[in-house]
Amino acid sequence: RPISCRPQSTKEMAEVTLNKQVFTRHSAKLYEQWRANVAAWNGADALVVISGQKNEQIVYSKTASLQLWLAGFEFHPALFIFCEKEIVVLARKTAAKILSVIENDPNQKPKVRVLDATLPGSIQQAVDRSKTSYSGNGVVGVLSKEKQSGPFYEKWAAESSKHFTQVDISVAVSNLLSHKDADELETMRKSGELTARLMEQAISKLETLLQEEKTFKHSEIAAMIEDELLPALPKDGEDVD
Repeated sequence: RPISCRPQSTKEMAEVTLNKQVFTRHSAKLYEQWRANVAAWNGADALVVISGQKNEQIVYSKTASLQLWLAGFEFHPALFIFCEKEIVVLARKTAAKILSVIENDPNQKPKVRVLDATLPGSIQQAVDRSKTSYSGNGVVGVLSKEKQSGPFYEKWAAESSKHFTQVDISVAVSNLLSHKDADELETMRKSGELTARLMEQAISKLETLLQEEKTFKHSEIAAMIEDELLPALPKDGEDVD
C-alpha cells in the first residue's frame, strides 16, 4: 500500500519503505498506455517528470500526483526519466536510498537506475544514460505547464535543452491517473468513509462552539480534526474498517 502523506524531514523519509509491488504495477501501466498510443503522448521517445524546489503554495500538481502514484510520496528535488530500455531516477541521497530498493527487483521492467543527485556531474550522467536508452529522435515528453524552480531544476533545464526537443504530455498523464484499479478504488472508498466520519464529528463540535458564541482559530479546528483522525488510522497490519 503506498504512503499517501508527504514526509516532512530527512528522518521521516529514512523510515519510509517503498512499496515495490505498487511501483512495478503502476510503472508497467504507464508504459502500457504510452506504447499503445504514442500519438496521445505527442510522439515522445522518453518521458521526463521533474520536481524542483519544494513549494508549499502549490496545492496540486501532476508532478506530485505521478510521484505519489508511483512511489507513494513526493521527492524534492527529483528527476524521473522513463526511457525505452530503462527508468533513470536522479534524487538526493536519502530519496535515492529509498528508491534503490527497486533497482535490482527482478519483477521491475524496464529496469530502474537510481543516481545520486549530490554527486558532481550527476545531471550529465542522467542525460547520457537516457540518450542511450531509447531509439527515437530525442523528443521528450514533459509537464510543460508545471512551474518548477531551484538550482536542481535550472541545471537540468539548461543541460536538457542542448539534447532534447520537448513536447507536452499533460493530457496523457491526466488520462493515465484517471483510471483506477481495484486497490485504488478501495482506498478511495475507505478514504471517503473516514472523511465523512471526521466531518460529522467536526461539524457537531463546531455547531456547539458557534451556539456558545466562542471564538476559535482555524489552527484549533485543524488540531481538533487531527485529534479525531489519528486514533482512527490503522496500525501496521490492520485494516481501516
